[in-house]
Amino acid sequence: MLRLLILFLAAATTGFAQIAESPFDFTKTPTGQAPKGFRSSVLGATKPSQWQITLGPVPGKGGETKQPVLAHLGEDADDSRLPLLISESFDYRNFTFSVRFQILGGRGTQAAGMAFRMVDEKNFYLLAVRPKDRKVFFTIFKDGEAKSGLVGENIPLSENGWQELTFTAEGGRIAWTLNGRGYDLTLDPATAPIFPAGKIAFWTRSDTRVQFTESRVTVKEALARLVVRETLDADDKLTGLRIVAAAKEGEEPRVIASHDEKVVGAPAEKAPKDALAKGKNYYLKSAEAVIVSLPLRDKNGDIIAAAQIITRPSATQTEEGAVNYALKVVKKLEMRLKTAKDLTD
Repeated sequence: MLRLLILFLAAATTGFAQIAESPFDFTKTPTGQAPKGFRSSVLGATKPSQWQITLGPVPGKGGETKQPVLAHLGEDADDSRLPLLISESFDYRNFTFSVRFQILGGRGTQAAGMAFRMVDEKNFYLLAVRPKDRKVFFTIFKDGEAKSGLVGENIPLSENGWQELTFTAEGGRIAWTLNGRGYDLTLDPATAPIFPAGKIAFWTRSDTRVQFTESRVTVKEALARLVVRETLDADDKLTGLRIVAAAKEGEEPRVIASHDEKVVGAPAEKAPKDALAKGKNYYLKSAEAVIVSLPLRDKNGDIIAAAQIITRPSATQTEEGAVNYALKVVKKLEMRLKTAKDLTD
């Protein structure tokens, strides 16, 4: 049985910065089509559902307006069937997500919500609402089965039928606000599966017809990314900076922070990979750049990552000079990235 610390608090969002190009912005998706970057799936032995963008009347402060909504078109009424529309753009670690949704009907059990920290279709966390019973559920799915969770009774219901949900995942803490009432829980890693990161998905049950709108995600910037950006801003000599590390023991090293955001998550190149594994410095000079790859150590002197220091080539600069400069940059990085946890938190 999960041991949960439950407090009635509002979900905190302080310190989060919104992703500039949100994959959950459906305003540019043509009506009648499924949003790009999403995949329809289902937990259960039936075929995936049809999802599409439609225009629907949505109440707001200034009255009702027509705006794009993501609609699940109810089909199979089997209650064991759990349809999912999975965003494949990012694996989210620490973030806040907000959404409004309205259940319109269905022959089976009517429920809807959001799946998150999704490792795959069988392993994820779920926040779901069953308005008819005035219940909210936090459930952990492990290997395709609902293992345990929390049930909130007598939830406040929206008068206009649109439920408003905001939730935050930060480490093992999950907090959410539903129609103004807040909940806060902390998972015990000794008894609960901890999924550190994963996809976000829209979720329904059975043939529930539901519309989602105004979905937004904000993410907490990892310290390593912040340090890379600030280091680049403070040093005109630097033209590029990357940090490479393994997400966990046994995994292949990847780029976790970079001057080029497009390469974050990409497999490590040979030089930084070797610097991480062997603790050696590597120097490469071309017509375009000088790249020094060297280990980055924690406060105890243990290697936790590798850094690639990139500068412009110079006719007067020697290999020794480039390495010495790179070592000075790494020292600055090590003053702020003192533990392996600092790399991703």
